[in-house]
Amino acid sequence: MKNKFAAIIFLILAVSMVFPQPALAEDEDFSEHLEKGIEYSKNENYDSALNELEEAVKLNPKSSSANEELCCVYVVLAGKQTNAIQRRAYFKKAEYYANKAMEILPNTVICRLLGALTCFFGRYDQSIAYYKKSMQISPSITDYNGIAEAYYYLDKYDRSIEYYTRSIAAEPDDIDAYFGIGRCYRQMKEYQQAMDYLHKVLHMNPNHAQALYNLGQVYYATNRYPEAREYFLRARDIFKKQNSVYFTKKVDEYLRKIE
Repeated sequence: MKNKFAAIIFLILAVSMVFPQPALAEDEDFSEHLEKGIEYSKNENYDSALNELEEAVKLNPKSSSANEELCCVYVVLAGKQTNAIQRRAYFKKAEYYANKAMEILPNTVICRLLGALTCFFGRYDQSIAYYKKSMQISPSITDYNGIAEAYYYLDKYDRSIEYYTRSIAAEPDDIDAYFGIGRCYRQMKEYQQAMDYLHKVLHMNPNHAQALYNLGQVYYATNRYPEAREYFLRARDIFKKQNSVYFTKKVDEYLRKIE
């Protein structure tokens, strides 16, 4: 089973830093609410940020900056949620304001946010389209990885590897791309190649929980149970520290099968 939240939330948060346009000088109330909202957001006072930014949008619904900022605050709030229903509700709010901003002034930040959000909601073809639109403006490894992620969930592993490889060509130390390729090869049951890429990830970051977990799965699938147990145990220790209940439970299921 694929659990996409961990990967996609990282993509969403990675592009959720917005540098707003200057507020309209003739609209002092709007400017004041926008500036206060941004300041509250920087100080992680998100409830107050929402109140100020929503007032700013009421005063100037055509402000791309205010809509972008609201989107980003809801993304951050979603990332802090452990309740899946509330997290989804925050992401829906984020998508609503991202679409508003997109109507006003398309840019790479909004394209990438919408790419990540539509991927989270399972609209993978739409996600790819948003990332490709971002690439037309200013391509980056965020776009390559976002497209690769969407292809992965469409089970188009060859296409996913193609875009992860493009990311590595642009940024040779892109650990997310190496992990993505390893994960694709695991799904394709090309286990030696999966091991090669996942070990590269661990060379870069020995505490990469998902790489440890995926390596455990690879060794389990190839009947190398002592190695599988080693990597599952290492992954479980990290998942517990991260309070990742889902993946801790999945690791425990594998360990019970081994024992």
